Amino acid sequence: MSTALAVAATSRVIAAVIDDAVAAARLVLPGILGSATTTSSPPDHIDTSVDAEVTNLNLFLYHVTYNQGWREVGQPTRGSNGDPIGRAPLALDLHYLLSAYSAGDYEAQIMLGLGMQALHEIPILFRQKIQDVFAAPVTEVDKALATADIANQLEMLKITPQQLTTDELAKLWTAFPSKFRVSAGYAVTVALIETKAPFTAPLPVLTQKVTVIPFVEPSIDAILPQLVAYTAGASITIEGSNLLGKNTVVIFDGAPSTPQTPTMIGDGSAVSVTLPVLLAGINTLRVVRQVDLGESPLTTIVESNVASFVLQPIIKTISVGAPDPTTHLTPVTATLDPPLAATQTISILLAEKNAAPGAALLSYAFDAAPQDITLPDTVIFRTQGVVPGKSYLVRVRVDGANSPLAVDPVTKKFTTPVVTF
Repeated sequence: MSTALAVAATSRVIAAVIDDAVAAARLVLPGILGSATTTSSPPDHIDTSVDAEVTNLNLFLYHVTYNQGWREVGQPTRGSNGDPIGRAPLALDLHYLLSAYSAGDYEAQIMLGLGMQALHEIPILFRQKIQDVFAAPVTEVDKALATADIANQLEMLKITPQQLTTDELAKLWTAFPSKFRVSAGYAVTVALIETKAPFTAPLPVLTQKVTVIPFVEPSIDAILPQLVAYTAGASITIEGSNLLGKNTVVIFDGAPSTPQTPTMIGDGSAVSVTLPVLLAGINTLRVVRQVDLGESPLTTIVESNVASFVLQPIIKTISVGAPDPTTHLTPVTATLDPPLAATQTISILLAEKNAAPGAALLSYAFDAAPQDITLPDTVIFRTQGVVPGKSYLVRVRVDGANSPLAVDPVTKKFTTPVVTF
């Protein structure tokens, strides 16, 4: 593999190939090409004024792309902890523009023909040619590029003509910007750049664990009910397809370490599953198919889409305290199920129970301060401005999930829980 200097070293070797061809032509055509030069400069750096333009052949690297064939080789290079575990090469394709300049009528065309013939006859940068270019480096740049080691990279560098359309040429020369000159495009593949940094070499595989099983992907269509009032051992129904099978479990994202085994309902298009210990609010789950490779926990091979449901908190007890004489805040203390978490947002919702016909319904909402949440299940709401002497239906909202209200089956009206101020 080469070092990061490979890009510049490749350009230097191609320029040497072109320079050899021009040097030979100067001997054959001294009257025409006696002062001809070669360069590797951006086109806008070349003087094209009437009095200063000279006969010149310029090689310009205008674009670099990733080589698709090598791009995924050696991946990944980092382990889960960020430590290096490999040396994947940076594989690059180099795109060049060969342009000819001259103040005369035909010298530029002669120069372009010489360059194109040279690259046609040497379509591969052979290792010996690379070594010859850097055999006796004189300049500091050549001394540095000699260490790029492109002569010893795994794949030799190949030069391929590129058919540039008039539209592509127009965009290139507009972008430089510079006066347009006759040009030809070339692609050089592939420069393989690799770090020399040390990496961690893992131990060889001690035991092979291979198993073959059918790839059947579970899918969830619906969860019933969507609102689940908390009770110990509550269950829900999952409807969908491919929900059963060996080592198939339901994983709740709120309790990933306690997967639940589904139970078939009817023909298997639905299953029931018991809820693990979850927080109130929106919960998500997945049906996961696992495989036993002799390790614990089992290895997941495929999982369903994510589905959600709302777990409603339950008010176990609730009471209204005496107003604070200093702040005039009235505390309301509630204990809830399931157990709370300190990070949850908790509110109390009050609505007048027996409002007079035609009168506006009194309703209030108050948030609990973090310091008023006592784990695992107690919270104090400090209310203000609630009209006294009235009864209020009360709900507690935990992370967007409201506790349920009881409904009288005859009157179809909400009945409990109720607090009186």
